[in-house]
Amino acid sequence: MPGLADTTPLSITVISDNRRPSLAVKGKVDYSNVSRVVSALENMASEHERCVSLDFHDLESMDTTALEGLVGAIDTYKHHRKRLRLERASGTVLDMLDRLQLSDLFCCCDTCSCGCCPESCEVNPDSFDMDVFTIPSTIPQTREARERVGRFAESAGFTGGPLNDVLLAVGEAAVNAVKYGRTSEESSFTISCLVTSEKLCVSVSDSGPGFSLEDIPSFEDALFMEHGRGIYCMNAVMDEVDFSFDSGTTVRMVKYCR
Repeated sequence: MPGLADTTPLSITVISDNRRPSLAVKGKVDYSNVSRVVSALENMASEHERCVSLDFHDLESMDTTALEGLVGAIDTYKHHRKRLRLERASGTVLDMLDRLQLSDLFCCCDTCSCGCCPESCEVNPDSFDMDVFTIPSTIPQTREARERVGRFAESAGFTGGPLNDVLLAVGEAAVNAVKYGRTSEESSFTISCLVTSEKLCVSVSDSGPGFSLEDIPSFEDALFMEHGRGIYCMNAVMDEVDFSFDSGTTVRMVKYCR
């Protein structure tokens, strides 16, 4: 449980060269040791004027608690008018970031660690905002998920019909995560929100076995069934919807700013 002493093997290497500051993480990052990574990143944010490069090439895994800690560190860098640069990452980390639509949070400018200033980053830190949270897989929690995403969308400028569309889609996705992704009493699901000047991206990810898109009933059949309409609702109100079934089930949804 959170708060226990570090039990997961982890190696952190800090290179404090002000011209090329970087942090390399090896092993596994989870609730027991993510505070070490976050602390190192926060210290580097205050010590260096330049963006800090991350080397996750030898990072074996990162749980959702660790992911939330990393997103918090990204937010800290944003307030310092700089970004984290993802220099290298393992396939596991890249898959998680891609699944939750968080890849855009990182600077990918080739020269970012080699002499550029934060203002010349490919994406200005002020041009995005994000929220990532994990909650228990229970039906009452789907309301909390909907309300939290709603507050985030409102703060990003969504109102009226577009806001209601987002709330409907997230509600359907959260209910599906509980109904089909709950595998034990301790099951949870993760929601990530990322907003830019162009779009709002929301991902809902659970650890369930997934399903075949071919098994989804037709729209006409779904009208007379007790289930099966959620995906049609999502597609009807969001601009983009797609699914992935790697290490669980993730629905990714996009609503463009009008």
